[in-house]
Amino acid sequence: MVIWTILMYSSLEILSVGNRVTENNVKNFWLITDVILLIIVVLGFIKKRIQIPKIRKKVNRFNVVLAFSLFLIWGISFIMAMRIVPYNWDSLTYHLPRIMHWVQNKSVAHYATNIDRQIASPPLAEFINLHIYLLMGKKDVAFNLLQCMSFGSCIVLTVAIAKKLGCNNFFGFLAGFLYATMPIAFAESITTQNDEYATLWLLFFAYIIIDLYKNPELECDWFYIERTILLSCCIGFGYLAKPSIGFGIACFAIVLLIMCFRNGTKLKALFMLLLTSGMTILMIIIPEVSRNIQTFHGLSDPGTGARQLVGTLNLSYIFINFLKNFLYNTPNLYFQTNNICESIIYWLANRLNVVLNDPAISEDGRQFEMMSPGILNHNSAVNELIFWSSIFLVILAIGVWIYCTVKRKKKELNSAEKVSIIFCITSYAGFLMICMFMRWEAFVSRYMLTYLALLCVMIPVLLNILMQEYNLKPIGYAVIGVIMFVGTSESVKMLEYHADAYQNSVQKDRIEAYFYFCGEGNAYDYSQIAKEIQEQGYHNVGLLTGMDTFEYPLWYLLNDDGYRIEHINVNNMTKIYEDQTFVPDCIFVREWEPRLGEFDYHGQHYVAEDPESKIGTYLLIKSDMKNE
Repeated sequence: MVIWTILMYSSLEILSVGNRVTENNVKNFWLITDVILLIIVVLGFIKKRIQIPKIRKKVNRFNVVLAFSLFLIWGISFIMAMRIVPYNWDSLTYHLPRIMHWVQNKSVAHYATNIDRQIASPPLAEFINLHIYLLMGKKDVAFNLLQCMSFGSCIVLTVAIAKKLGCNNFFGFLAGFLYATMPIAFAESITTQNDEYATLWLLFFAYIIIDLYKNPELECDWFYIERTILLSCCIGFGYLAKPSIGFGIACFAIVLLIMCFRNGTKLKALFMLLLTSGMTILMIIIPEVSRNIQTFHGLSDPGTGARQLVGTLNLSYIFINFLKNFLYNTPNLYFQTNNICESIIYWLANRLNVVLNDPAISEDGRQFEMMSPGILNHNSAVNELIFWSSIFLVILAIGVWIYCTVKRKKKELNSAEKVSIIFCITSYAGFLMICMFMRWEAFVSRYMLTYLALLCVMIPVLLNILMQEYNLKPIGYAVIGVIMFVGTSESVKMLEYHADAYQNSVQKDRIEAYFYFCGEGNAYDYSQIAKEIQEQGYHNVGLLTGMDTFEYPLWYLLNDDGYRIEHINVNNMTKIYEDQTFVPDCIFVREWEPRLGEFDYHGQHYVAEDPESKIGTYLLIKSDMKNE
């Protein structure tokens, strides 16, 4: 995965230098890469360095059923992902339009846009989708593939991490089952969001760092250098995928440093490994960071990254923000919690003199509300099974520890079990950190996905220890039964819910399907405007839009190399890239206030094609063309 990402990322950066990111160049690059990889694999088989793993004759039938269920859930998500048209707000406003601009510009360099999220948002997922788009012959049929494949990879990684922490096959598959049936994970697997992909990097980071937890006396040999480089790649690429994974990385890294000092790691070895890590991370992020510095005069857009974090150091406000996020996943269909949780939050906010909807702890001052039970969409899905299972087991584990301490019956854990406990504590600490410092919003479930994935591993690991070491098998089997029942029920509900989006994509025209989630009535307006542009022979199209405009459907309708589409009259920090020589034949206007009857741009006078129309999406054309 790391090598593949390095190839993808570096090829784009190199090709962008000469504005050579084209369909032919990308296809040629991967053709050459595939030939080289094929030669390496063939030589590996010839020299017997690569061996086909032997299949065990004896297998547990229940484990086979669990493994099959994981593959089935992923298989269904794959079918849906390949058929469902990108329809969510993020996809249509900035995830996909930025890819279209890169293709048009033949470079991933920054450009002028009225929707600054197209520039400010982490780009790595779209870099990959840019490759996919060009490899598919400039067709958008596989944009959901990255998230879907990341979903499957995360299932595999949760299983692998659990087994690496001492779990048997059953508990490993249980970790995968928890992830596969998590509503937000499945919902994201059929979209073009990037949270699933970011989760993949943190899980891979966790998988590798376990090796160092088991051998914390670091040395400057190949074993530690290799893992340091891999961990650093996870940090660098994870940052470019979604910086919010930084809380988890920080928790794991701090724990590793503590373990190193406790086990007598030499400062020279530690310094050399940290230097290697820093250089690797810098090599990965420096191209994008340098672009951000040029555009935003900082590491990122000050209005994008900062607004996701709490905007205050007041401990009372941070505590209330923590409660709002921590209790986000409590709603469920089995017992009523919403009223109790809301009452607690409102009461504590009042007692602590905290303004509950203050913009510092609520995105844009949004009104706080608990989610309704059973929400399953890609923005706000509630993940009650993970939340309640984890909190029950954490409380149980703490209770067992206190009991054993008081009764002086503490059991000596071996080194592997200690690593498992450390992993569980660190994972839960990461979850608590994001609850504390991520500013509450109605869509915070997406940011939690990465940390809920760690809890999917923590739950079976804790269960395994409690059942095997503390003989709590009756409680363990009861918890497993609940997990299997609720997880299966969740799966059925998820499939029923997302079947609507699938049917919408199969039965409707693609342009209609884009607006399935966010206003189907817009499809006709876009289609009519695109038809007008094509019939009148306009080639240069200016974009005069608001920050929330669905830009991508216009690109789809005008998917032809004969058009040049540019944002104009840009008033944000990307305006430095606006082409002063660009003169549009027409201007696409949407969500622009006030409504324009006429407009002057670069020495040309434009007028509304239909000044009597009250539709919010319309065209401005050159006045001389209208007179003709």
